[in-house]
Amino acid sequence: MQSLVTKTTMNKHTSLLELIAKYFIRGFFVPFFIFIYPILTLFLQGFAFEGIGQEALQKLVVGISVMQIISIGIFFVPQTIIEFKSSVLMKRIGATNIHPSLFVGVIIILGVIFSILAFLWTLLWAGIFFGSKFGWVITSTPIQLWASLPWLLLIFVNAIGLGMMMAALLKTQAAYISIANIIYFPIAF
Repeated sequence: MQSLVTKTTMNKHTSLLELIAKYFIRGFFVPFFIFIYPILTLFLQGFAFEGIGQEALQKLVVGISVMQIISIGIFFVPQTIIEFKSSVLMKRIGATNIHPSLFVGVIIILGVIFSILAFLWTLLWAGIFFGSKFGWVITSTPIQLWASLPWLLLIFVNAIGLGMMMAALLKTQAAYISIANIIYFPIAF
């Protein structure tokens, strides 16, 4: 009996994870800001500041990579919760036996996965754009990457905490996007 309950619970978690992952992937913004935006930003800023030297270019690449994590923490996770709160889908999920904390937890887990993916994707393209000039030292070595993961998680927790606080205070998605942009764009510059 315990095994059946565990399998049912795992199926519920897996199906919820699949549902929310499909929601993210089918939309325009998440794939664009994870895969296309870092390439555009690296291309524009990296080649504009190409003559500043290796150390400054490395700092620029790290800054762009960390901005990916901050943007996911501020925009995607809390905004998704606001969208689902006002949608019919959330009412249907509410009619099931899925607990709201499980729903929020799955969105946060996907946010962490997307953050790590976006960070590594940005470093990959930095290596492709600028690695040949500096012998591929523009990106982190695996040892530095593993050492930086706790700091990246801390940055994500701070960004998501700020985003969730704003999502709790603001009622509409338009108000949330406006305030999040006011906070995000000075950080990005």
